[in-house]
Amino acid sequence: MKRKIIAAAASVMFIVGGFTASASSIAQDSPTVKELKLRAEFYQNDLDLLLDKARRGNFSDFYQDVVKFAQYGEKYPQYLLAVMLLKGDGVQQDIAQGLVWLRLALEQKNTEWQKVYDSVSAQLTKEQLESLEPMYEAYKARFGVEAQKMSCNNERMEASNIRIHQCRKTLVLKEYYTVYEYN
Repeated sequence: MKRKIIAAAASVMFIVGGFTASASSIAQDSPTVKELKLRAEFYQNDLDLLLDKARRGNFSDFYQDVVKFAQYGEKYPQYLLAVMLLKGDGVQQDIAQGLVWLRLALEQKNTEWQKVYDSVSAQLTKEQLESLEPMYEAYKARFGVEAQKMSCNNERMEASNIRIHQCRKTLVLKEYYTVYEYN
């Protein structure tokens, strides 16, 4: 599957002639922010349901949920959103936004995601990559690890000695996650 993503994204890069990056409404100068406290149990249940749908592969059925959790700073949904945008799977293809979401997901170090990012970004010119920087900074300021009160650590995988880099929400009062929504 990862090879298909890389191949599809790479082939699109050659088709896209006038590559331009715009940060759309997310890069507003003064967005309004709403802080929410969500019960960790319900939050995790919704996230698990989303990931289960992703394993089944029908991306168009859960686009809004992917966007919501990506904006809450969750790294795997950010990666999923990036792939959807890069491939145009269930959404209109948008290489610029896909690459920005993928770079943001890389706050959680993952070698497979890094390979996809490197493959797609290698198809862009230096100027095109630089044009993505303001959009990336705007997304990071709203949906990055620090902005969404997350922490990243090396954790041991369940039933294994293998350690992986994971980013997780920080529990507040032992039962809530804080999320920030931007308008």
